[in-house]
Amino acid sequence: MAEDARCRTGRRYRVAVNDDGASLWQYRQVPLSAERFLRTAVDRMAGADLLCWGAGNTRFWYGSEVAEDLDTGQQVFPTVQEWMAHTTLRSLRAAGQEPLALVCRRCHRHGMHLYASLRMNDGHFAFPPPADAPEPGAPDSGVPHPDQLWNHQRGPETSPLTSQFWRRHPEYHIGENWPGSVFSAHLLDYAHAEVRAWWVGIITDITARFDVDGVELDYMRNPFFFHPARAAAGRPLMTAFVRKVREVLDEAGRRRGRTFGLAARCPTSLAGCDAIGLDVETWVRDGLVDVLIPSPTRTNKFEIDLRPLAAMSGGTRCQVLAGVDTVMPNQTWEQTRALQDEDRLADPAGMESDADYRVLKESRHNREGKRGVLEAMPLNLWRALAANAYLDGVDGIYVFNLWDQIARHGRHLDGAILRDGRAPEALARSDKLYALDFEVAGSGVGHPQAHLAQPASLPLVLAQGEPAELRLKVADALEQVPADELAEVRLHLLLVNLTPVDRLRVHLNGSPIDRFRDAPTLQPGAPTGPNSAFVDLIYDLRRHVPRRGINVFTVELAHKNAQVRPAVYLREMELSIRYRREAAA
Repeated sequence: MAEDARCRTGRRYRVAVNDDGASLWQYRQVPLSAERFLRTAVDRMAGADLLCWGAGNTRFWYGSEVAEDLDTGQQVFPTVQEWMAHTTLRSLRAAGQEPLALVCRRCHRHGMHLYASLRMNDGHFAFPPPADAPEPGAPDSGVPHPDQLWNHQRGPETSPLTSQFWRRHPEYHIGENWPGSVFSAHLLDYAHAEVRAWWVGIITDITARFDVDGVELDYMRNPFFFHPARAAAGRPLMTAFVRKVREVLDEAGRRRGRTFGLAARCPTSLAGCDAIGLDVETWVRDGLVDVLIPSPTRTNKFEIDLRPLAAMSGGTRCQVLAGVDTVMPNQTWEQTRALQDEDRLADPAGMESDADYRVLKESRHNREGKRGVLEAMPLNLWRALAANAYLDGVDGIYVFNLWDQIARHGRHLDGAILRDGRAPEALARSDKLYALDFEVAGSGVGHPQAHLAQPASLPLVLAQGEPAELRLKVADALEQVPADELAEVRLHLLLVNLTPVDRLRVHLNGSPIDRFRDAPTLQPGAPTGPNSAFVDLIYDLRRHVPRRGINVFTVELAHKNAQVRPAVYLREMELSIRYRREAAA
């Protein structure tokens, strides 16, 4: 898209942020005032140009005769969280305050646009109970696991998010699980005209009643819309649906004397879009969507190429924003080190004056240990993801679930994650943490994505005498940075089952870098830590920096210790870049 181009709303969105609406009722003690709610849901996002606020998915956070309300009039609740949600909604409405209307007004006060974000097939209501859940009828079968979110893993028959539309029409369900999914059979099948019409009615109602600037169709939470054998046949049906939504928005705009934007959150590759029945090329070419947001399903991916999707918008008025989540699939030592440094360097005066920060700091050990939820994503890692996306040619950055990091962990309260992403120039001399993707067993159960993205490079088994090539994208132009301005260019390899007897060779873009290696855990008598099979290899690359773009690392196990049976494998590979602060300033 041209540098000065705007989408049909007249805006250029450089930074967008998503709030799934849960900040309304999760992690906020009741009674929750409208002002406190808006401070988290909107004020902390004021560094963005666009807020996509979750209006609901199967049930909705606003009152409507079309969409099913979360509040069904229930008086006794099986969990504290459900009681909190209903108490908050009822107290706001008793005061004549509708959450979606409140968010619209507050966004406009900050000069932001507000899109109502709609998850086109959110599966949270359908997540099955964990394998160790009590059998139905057992004495404690009615007690949810305390580590689970209130609406998770209870099955569609008992979830508080299950809609009556879903219950009344089992014939509209997909009916068969996609590979890797344990819940997609329960989701709605867009091959049925009635399912598409249900959503059109909801969108028509929103644009008629609320002061939104547009609508976001979120296809990534969760990415299943047709029977797995009929996704290709579904592509024209989904395009017809998007075209109808465009017509609804245009008609609403004519009635209300304004222009409504349409955003779509989609997979990070054209092949991934095709796999689930989304013909995004047609959507962009025919001017149906104004903002395209290629995104991971839940956890971030470094090994993606956004260039085809970014180039596809050339000559159109569609903006492409790279979707970045706020979690990674595994917590590494480099991430932990970066988070510890963030804590150490935080402005104590500013942070301590924030009442929310103080509360979360005191209780953080209880919140960050939540089962299945990683502690946080460091700013360095987020900057690397954003910089790589700009290198691929996107127009801006879209941050998903930032509210979750603020409300659950008390992180990113200062808005730097939004300020830094406004342009590639703002990221040029900022500290970053690049990585290769690591496939964590079982990590995709809730949000499987094997059908959407290329497999992760790691973990990688190293066979003796067989060099393995690993490609790492780095947006920093380190060759142009004076050596005295680089505080760190640190390559960290975590290997498993490597011994001092083994011989490992590592090359960067064809040149050996073994002379830059430090391996303290391989020294005689050195402590190995609680897992003696894990070995950290650190390479100081300030004298041999990676280049801007794709870097090829070649790792070869030249000799294998014959007395150790298990194979040697590479588990993690990360590159930490840090600039001297006085130089960066």
